Amino acid sequence: MNYKDFIIGAEETIEAAMIKINANQRRTVLVLNNDNVVLGAVADGDIRRALLDGTILLSPVNKIMNTDYIFLNIEEDNFEKIKDKFNYREGSINILPAINSEKKLIKIYLKDEKGKIFNLEFS
Repeated sequence: MNYKDFIIGAEETIEAAMIKINANQRRTVLVLNNDNVVLGAVADGDIRRALLDGTILLSPVNKIMNTDYIFLNIEEDNFEKIKDKFNYREGSINILPAINSEKKLIKIYLKDEKGKIFNLEFS
């Protein structure tokens, strides 16, 4: 897996987000600015609702992103905290960004279909 399938620029299109979501098979992408600060997340459900509301595929993802996303502060980077975050809303968290105090992306944690948690280093 490549971390690039899990991130998207704020000005990229909803269509580009759909392509990445299809590639990463986690139903979500993280929206980053040019400084790699996590601004929000876009899930497949956000896209469906936007399309039903008349938003076009060429609109930027920052118009539909959820800014109230679940994240892990990198200073709390331990297995118990990570498990707690994934279990916060059972089954609804597909990716977990680990961010620093400036909200810059450091790692992306994923949980596979068997419940195993692993991470992708962001570089």
